[in-house]
Amino acid sequence: MSGSTSIHRSVPPAVHRAVPVAVLVAAAVVAVRPARATDDAAQRVASGPRVVDVVTPEDVLLRVRLATKGDRLHPKPLAGARGWSVPLAGGKQGTAAWPTPATDGERVYTGGPVQSLEMYAFDALTGKRRWTTTLADNGPTPPVVREGHVYANTQSCTLYALDAASGRKRWSVYLSGHLESGPAVGSDLIAATRPDVGGEGQPTLTVLDRAGHVLHDVAIDAEAWGAPVLADGRAYVASRGGTLWCVDAAEGRTAWKRRCGARGAPWVDAQGVYVATETALLAFDPVSGRERWTEAAITPSTHARELVTSDTFTPRPAPALRPGLASSSANSSFCSEGVRPVVVRDTVCVAEQRSLRFFDRVSAEELVELRLDVKEAIAGPPLVAGDTVVVATRAGEVRAIDVRDDVVVWAVDLGAPLGSGITMDRGRLLAVTNDGRLVSVETGDLRADGWPMWGGTADGAFDD
Repeated sequence: MSGSTSIHRSVPPAVHRAVPVAVLVAAAVVAVRPARATDDAAQRVASGPRVVDVVTPEDVLLRVRLATKGDRLHPKPLAGARGWSVPLAGGKQGTAAWPTPATDGERVYTGGPVQSLEMYAFDALTGKRRWTTTLADNGPTPPVVREGHVYANTQSCTLYALDAASGRKRWSVYLSGHLESGPAVGSDLIAATRPDVGGEGQPTLTVLDRAGHVLHDVAIDAEAWGAPVLADGRAYVASRGGTLWCVDAAEGRTAWKRRCGARGAPWVDAQGVYVATETALLAFDPVSGRERWTEAAITPSTHARELVTSDTFTPRPAPALRPGLASSSANSSFCSEGVRPVVVRDTVCVAEQRSLRFFDRVSAEELVELRLDVKEAIAGPPLVAGDTVVVATRAGEVRAIDVRDDVVVWAVDLGAPLGSGITMDRGRLLAVTNDGRLVSVETGDLRADGWPMWGGTADGAFDD
């Protein structure tokens, strides 16, 4: 979520609109409570983690029916729920990769599939189209919204900055061929990865100013899982070569790296950098890179400067993960975050196929596993909105679990497979189905908030 400083929200201070009260829906589930005091740690170890089979009662499930016919880019009301859907494509797109939508509370932003040149903005309340912009390069990544600007890479090379109100291009800069990851945007800097600089086949983590001028190129070993994460002046990225990198964004140098077999984007906050591998969930100190939870296979950095020398703690054994972790892409590797842990209160949560596993973030002990009665595997890392954990499956099943009260506070079936990740803001659930329909569902729960776009942290990978 954040480092030692406060998080700067990526959305501008737009006026909060009233969210219509929809039918509150719930599913029977037991969720994890915050870690108890250490005096019962031995009992937890002896008994093992709780395993809860989650059953969703039919009478509390909100089933959304999407319009099968309609004019392209014109909204249609939902059946079975409050909200709207907009056909983004003229015809059926099959399993095309669609960008995850973003919102600033006033408008919803998204783009077309990989072969498309279009970026769109729609009214967040009504779904009415506000603008369409045709880019010079195809394949927009999930958009990022900050301070009146919309940022997106394109698969074919270029980072764009658009005016959020009008869609007009503010600037663009060529980065590299075949970009598969979006940017992270801070108050002063932008971080992006590019797989090939100067045609020499060298992947880099690139730091730019907010006007699009390249400041630094820092060599990394491979393209990234997901967007970089900016926190406390550092940029964190997990490469598809399995290395976790920490880069000093202002100085443009590697602070530390760990060859750990990373399989997805990291979660970063003041207490740790968390990353999943094929076999374990690992944790590192965000400043020094020292192992908090460790496996013997980790290789220390050969370039990192040791920033902290006074630590005397002993690393904890890393929690073991099972094969077949949930992929974070709804349909392809394009803009995939891989397997990404998230922090919920005092726990670290990882999705494994149809289960959620929660680990104590200090001791690394597994506390509880929730087994969901969903039809298909979870498609992406969980979302976190305060005390609520939200997951979605490839079949379009969405479940929201309140970790304070051990209840599911709302549940939605979209009625169509997902073609992107989901986002949520001010009670609205946003997604794109893989036949190209942008969907906004009023959940009736204002706690469905705080994850307005795809990216590194709950406010869109932006933290300074």
